[in-house]
Amino acid sequence: MLVLLNSCHSAAQSKRLVETVPFAIAMADEIDDTDAINYAARLYTSVADGQSIHAAHMMCRAIMEMT
Repeated sequence: MLVLLNSCHSAAQSKRLVETVPFAIAMADEIDDTDAINYAARLYTSVADGQSIHAAHMMCRAIMEMT
């Protein structure tokens, strides 16, 4: 199970979630709506294509840092 808190400054909430779900991803800072949508689309597509959640997350972060 994966919980994605794809909103600005949601990291504090994810720290509580990791006690009950295996994976919780959140944003530490602000994120533009378009970037949030693109991140989620890439993440879910990568996981659906067989990548691990960790690998998909790291790839998405790298792409976001390049743009």
